[in-house]
Amino acid sequence: VYHTTVFSLVQAELPQPPTLRLGAPFSSSLKLEWAVRRADLPVLRYEIQRREHSDVNITFEWIESASLRAGPDSVFEVALITALSSFTAYQFRVRARNEAGWGEYSSPSEVFRTVPNSPLPASNVMAINTTDASVTLRWQLSPEYNPSQGNIARYTVHYQLSNASLGSPMSQEVLVAPNANVTVATVDGLEKGTEYVFTVVADNGYFKALASPELRVTTNTSHPGRYSYINTT
Repeated sequence: VYHTTVFSLVQAELPQPPTLRLGAPFSSSLKLEWAVRRADLPVLRYEIQRREHSDVNITFEWIESASLRAGPDSVFEVALITALSSFTAYQFRVRARNEAGWGEYSSPSEVFRTVPNSPLPASNVMAINTTDASVTLRWQLSPEYNPSQGNIARYTVHYQLSNASLGSPMSQEVLVAPNANVTVATVDGLEKGTEYVFTVVADNGYFKALASPELRVTTNTSHPGRYSYINTT
């Protein structure tokens, strides 16, 4: 008597592409999250790839950014992606693997830009004109500026009487073209024949630089004529 056993072969399902969600930005890292999609077989590993993104028509290659073991019975997976460049735009994609093999990559994430580093202080702050009621200052972008510091689009001029006990500190905001090499600004409404202390603070929209070294300037005692302007080059 012969007995016949019939086996049915069922092809296991590859894991589905995850749906990505980006976390809060940092200067050199990113928290990446995605929901775990259930399949016939449990997910064993995930592979994360990244590529830089450019506003111009340049396509960067995908490179492996991280590989991690899947958590047991997880609903969400979280990965901290490190070693990123400051103030750089990226996209990410993730794929999962089970015993049947690797699934398809997820759609590329939205474009993500890391946070810039703190800017360096403005340099070469000097007075280029004084009247009885105004001081015109000139300063330069730090010679050590680099793109990782973001776009310097704002400065704040802080000033007060050299004898601080005689008055409260004051400030004037100066908007400039991003990363202007030289900035000129006039502070007016000052008292004649009076010494003031000035400092300049650069701002990239995320962080403020340390104040520039103090500059002491005395307004004129006479009235040769007043003007007020802000210019950038």
